[in-house]
Amino acid sequence: MAESFRENKDVLALQARDAGSAPHRSLLGLGEFLKGFSMPEGPFDPRGEWEHRYRVCVVRMTPQEGWACLPSGALILRRKPLDGGRLELAAYFGAEHGATAMDRLDAQMVCKADAAGSLVSWQTRAFIHEAKSGAAVSEPVVETGSVAGGEIRFSGAHKKTLRAPEPIPSNWSLFEAVQRLAPERETPLEFSMLEELRLLRLNQRLVPKPPMEIQVGGRAVLLRRFEHFGDGVLPYTYWLDGAGRLLFAVGGLRAYLWDAKAELDAK
Repeated sequence: MAESFRENKDVLALQARDAGSAPHRSLLGLGEFLKGFSMPEGPFDPRGEWEHRYRVCVVRMTPQEGWACLPSGALILRRKPLDGGRLELAAYFGAEHGATAMDRLDAQMVCKADAAGSLVSWQTRAFIHEAKSGAAVSEPVVETGSVAGGEIRFSGAHKKTLRAPEPIPSNWSLFEAVQRLAPERETPLEFSMLEELRLLRLNQRLVPKPPMEIQVGGRAVLLRRFEHFGDGVLPYTYWLDGAGRLLFAVGGLRAYLWDAKAELDAK
């Protein structure tokens, strides 16, 4: 059986040595960002009330400059505990839509405080606005939904019912849940997922991986990590600090990077 995160010092030393010459694949495009990144400080309770802000970037290879990490939007997550083993999670997401507009998706979710952050109910408001003025380009589309007994019910503009094996989080509630998973966890988490509360993704797995020491802001920092695989999704890597904060989530061409000053152009 693998040793725990806190005890496996010999393995951590080997990982620290290897990390200097062979960055993890999910960090290949983040070199300049990591050089200037400052680790968040102070206590953090992943089960308490908090707000996290992330810069959303497109990570790609360019012929001229090699790997590039290009800002394309922001994500704001706000968590509030509720009674009865539940929590309230708000997600405000914006990403570039062409050269002058932004796609927005605002979501209010009620989730279970279980290992996956399983959905109970939600409401989303999706629209497009001009990046500079904030003027609406499209009428908002409002959707609501709920999950019970493996049945997913969508109401609002597009009514439909789907079935899937539980637990069923969204990608946003998974961002919340991964921060509550114990460092010593060894078994994969299996689940279905509603990507952006719209698309059902089956056969998802969140796999604990050994922590790695990487160079951040000119110093070596030990970070925990989980790998996310599944049908219809690109592999994602979730990087967390010792307190459990989700610092980076990187998959395919998109990266969510901790930035306490990240803002959305329209509220």
